[in-house]
Amino acid sequence: MPDRQRISWADAMKGLSAVMVMLYHVSYQPEVKTMAYILCLPAFFFVAGLFSDTEMSPAAFFKRKSLRLLIPYITFGFLCWLLWFAIRLRHGNEAEDTKWWIPLCGMISGKVELLVQNRPLWFLCCMVSTEWIYYVLCRAPYKIMRWCGACVIAILGCVLGIYEKTGVWEMTAAMLMLPVYMAGAENRTFFRERVNKCSLRLLVMVLILSTIGVFTGYFL
Repeated sequence: MPDRQRISWADAMKGLSAVMVMLYHVSYQPEVKTMAYILCLPAFFFVAGLFSDTEMSPAAFFKRKSLRLLIPYITFGFLCWLLWFAIRLRHGNEAEDTKWWIPLCGMISGKVELLVQNRPLWFLCCMVSTEWIYYVLCRAPYKIMRWCGACVIAILGCVLGIYEKTGVWEMTAAMLMLPVYMAGAENRTFFRERVNKCSLRLLVMVLILSTIGVFTGYFL
């Protein structure tokens, strides 16, 4: 299937995920926020995995995959920092406010707790880290080796999450999302080229399994 051809069900999953993200940020009910969280993340990473391409050289991979995330990350991060800094000068208290350079350090390190000017930017950091972890992992010649490696990485991510160690560029979240991303990446040919023959039950099963994984990691 040519890359320029749209995949309707993939677009629908991304659209539903976007709605869940908005619901997560506007809802005041903890139960609603939790369900929105565990539904939107698996769909986003699963669909992203469908369009992964690990046959490129590292330089080409960075240019074609990472830059498309880093450009909006840097642009929105810096513009939001300018706005945050202007508001801080106008209404802030130097003794109480976050130092002006902290958000800039947050952009470099990709740590969500430092991205005070725009915390949702963590997602772009997480996606970049996930893509690179899988890019390295897929150098393994056999699928069973890749899946075993992904499981070990995800378990390590759970352990780090328990101790609230996020790591640079949201590495812990990327480790937890790796199996979901890999589920799409390892089966992208099936899902993309045989999309018209895909069983709805199979798609639902993938979402249920990935949701269980995120649900478990989220509460751990």
